[in-house]
Amino acid sequence: MWWQVARTSYLFSIAPAPVRIGSLLLLRDSSEAPLTEPAPATVDDTGPKKRGGLVSALRLESIKSRIIVLALLATSIPYAGMAWFTYAQNRTAITIAVSEELRTFSSQAAREADLWLKQRVYDLGVFATSSAVIENVRIATELDHEASEEARGLVRDYLESVEQRVRGYDGLRIVDTEALVVAATGTTEGLTLDPDLPEGWLDAFREDRPALGEPRRGSNLPGDGISVGVPIRSSGGDLLGGLFATLNLQPMGTVLAVYSPGENGSVYVVTTASERILGGQMTTESMGTVAREQVVGELIALGGSSLTYVGDSGEEVTGAARPVGDLGWAVVAEVPAREPYERIVRLRNTTLFGVSVMLLVVGLVAYRVGHLIVRPLDRLTEGATEVAGGDLAVDLPVGGGGEVGILTEVFNDMVARLRSSREQLEELLVTDALTGLFNRRHLMVLLADEMHRCHRDERPFTILMIDVDRFKEFNDTHGHMAGDEALTVVASVLKASTRQVDRIARYGGEEFVALLPTTDLEGAVRAAERIRANLAKKTIRVGGVKATVTVSTGVAELPSHGEDPNALMAAADAALYQAKRAGRDRIVVAGMPETANARKEAEPVGKASQQKKASPRKKASSRKKVGTASKK
Repeated sequence: MWWQVARTSYLFSIAPAPVRIGSLLLLRDSSEAPLTEPAPATVDDTGPKKRGGLVSALRLESIKSRIIVLALLATSIPYAGMAWFTYAQNRTAITIAVSEELRTFSSQAAREADLWLKQRVYDLGVFATSSAVIENVRIATELDHEASEEARGLVRDYLESVEQRVRGYDGLRIVDTEALVVAATGTTEGLTLDPDLPEGWLDAFREDRPALGEPRRGSNLPGDGISVGVPIRSSGGDLLGGLFATLNLQPMGTVLAVYSPGENGSVYVVTTASERILGGQMTTESMGTVAREQVVGELIALGGSSLTYVGDSGEEVTGAARPVGDLGWAVVAEVPAREPYERIVRLRNTTLFGVSVMLLVVGLVAYRVGHLIVRPLDRLTEGATEVAGGDLAVDLPVGGGGEVGILTEVFNDMVARLRSSREQLEELLVTDALTGLFNRRHLMVLLADEMHRCHRDERPFTILMIDVDRFKEFNDTHGHMAGDEALTVVASVLKASTRQVDRIARYGGEEFVALLPTTDLEGAVRAAERIRANLAKKTIRVGGVKATVTVSTGVAELPSHGEDPNALMAAADAALYQAKRAGRDRIVVAGMPETANARKEAEPVGKASQQKKASPRKKASSRKKVGTASKK
């Protein structure tokens, strides 16, 4: 196929050094002699060749060692992959299960804590709506001193009876709207300022909401209790004050302990500032205050999803948190991060031991099988060595059957194909895929050979550097497929307009070079004009539209314009660009002034006497019109 030819030609054309396939020299430098079949290379059989790199370090030069490695890899990779996949799946499943369990425990514990606190606030509200409380508080705050004292005594008796009958309420007291204690359990003093009221309690009462204080720490417990207050209103709805009590939070801790995840897990209540209300004491040595606040914030932001972090003991734990109502608290449930995965870690270690034993057994079997396979391959190795040395006449006898016999037949067929493909490879090395002309690399070889031959025989030699005019514009207008067609048409005109001894090559892109041995400068100009005239008759069909292209040509002669290939090509290239600057679609001889070249291009070859008599207007009209060719 053309694309295979193009790809092979391109790869060979860019290779910088000779490459040998069998006895065929594929590539060479332009200064070397023409392609020939070199003498077979000698093979040094005095010892094994030294090889570096990973293969040598692992001692994988022999087929036997590679078979062993292949068997080990073929066994270990699937087994280890399956073991790893199972381990990863189990770990993921356990992680999901732990996360779900922690979410469940923290959600249930948060719900129970919220219900517990709401129930206590509700009970306190029931006490505050007692008629004995409302009436006596009104009397104590509005009437004369004697009636007030009696009313405060009645309220105090009521509060003490409540404290005795209902556990969990400590420090029951009633304050008025001025924060003065009307009555309190355990004291007979009245109308003293209460310093322990929650912040914003009066605003909360005005909005008919309970007032909650900050948890208070005791000497023996991480959190003794919390101050809670409910409003006291008259029968007319006027705010008289509030009933406050200190709730002991230890009963809440007993409720939360039921939802502890596992034997080593824990459940505790914290504030958004990471201060524990219930649960074990968090030590500052294991985690700083800022770090604790960040962890609690992340846990709450995850909405119940688990997070692994460093716990109080300095070890990693996995925890989840859920908020407790609108209190600004959160319930955290956590377990040691290592505990859920101990079972699959043991399974992983057992799997690794099983893989090691299996690899040992497979390695021993592969060693024996490799030894049996290598012996009949020695004959093939010797034949391959001869082919590598350049001898393509190798024909191994096919002995026995099986895979080795088939391999021997394939080897013989491969050598035969190499021999039959030699001519095709030589052609691919020197041919341009698109136009069928010689490529640039081979052109430089031919140029050096022809120049050497013409120097030796003292014969004239000229070259033509040809470029398609405005080819980029042609491509942009008609497309690259049309551009390829135009190059093919130009190549066919070049071959049809030159002799069989001339050499035509595609120099690159839209440039072509014609080597004209035994041709002087005048003959080269006539050949260039013949090419220009024949190309003007050719049309290119582009989507139903006919288009034409023109060429500009630079002419250089040996030795007038250069005595080596590079100098001669440079002279022809300079003449070509001079033709471009002069207006294109013309022929310019190297070293001649632009006006002389323009005048020479305007004169048809072979009719010089008639053109000398023609008027300048006729000379101008005799020039070829530029077609749809594009600028280079």
